[in-house]
Amino acid sequence: MHIVSKAVLVVVAVSFIFWSTTLRSGDQPACTDVSKLDFANIAINVPEEGPVQLKDGKNHTAKIVSDGKNLGSEWEVTIEYDSLINPAPGVTLRLVNLNVDHLLGSGGWGYACIYACKDGHLHRIFQSKGHLYGVELKKINETSFTIRYGVYLKGDANCCPSTKAIDTYTWDGREGSFKRSKSIKGPAKDE
Repeated sequence: MHIVSKAVLVVVAVSFIFWSTTLRSGDQPACTDVSKLDFANIAINVPEEGPVQLKDGKNHTAKIVSDGKNLGSEWEVTIEYDSLINPAPGVTLRLVNLNVDHLLGSGGWGYACIYACKDGHLHRIFQSKGHLYGVELKKINETSFTIRYGVYLKGDANCCPSTKAIDTYTWDGREGSFKRSKSIKGPAKDE
């Protein structure tokens, strides 16, 4: 009985992982070359948000309606950075910085993501964890990039982390994926 239950659980977990990183087939553009996709105007799977249709690099989600009047959007998804990266011969990936901002309150989240075409569909193959108030993503060269984000220490105000971190990711040709190769933390400085 336990073996069957574990097998069902594994199938459900794998199905969820596949579903969570792939858009529904009807929402996806045909994807044979990620460099030819217009990411500013695409249905994309945003971490924690699910499928979102971007127009001019933005999407307003969770519309607020009161007494039949549209009071605006509560959340805005934007592409802050979009670059191609070619870490190996014949491998073209899309490096994208997505921010999800709370328009009617405080806070927001940033994600560094990498998208690729696989089996004719767009897939998110890498995602940094969500960072409060966003991330700064920067391509260093064709085999590495950095993600910069705030680190909150005990006593820090919600608006202002006292520490910043910069994680460097480098292409691992044997595994065919990016791995964190360096992480630096230090005092946050006004720039």
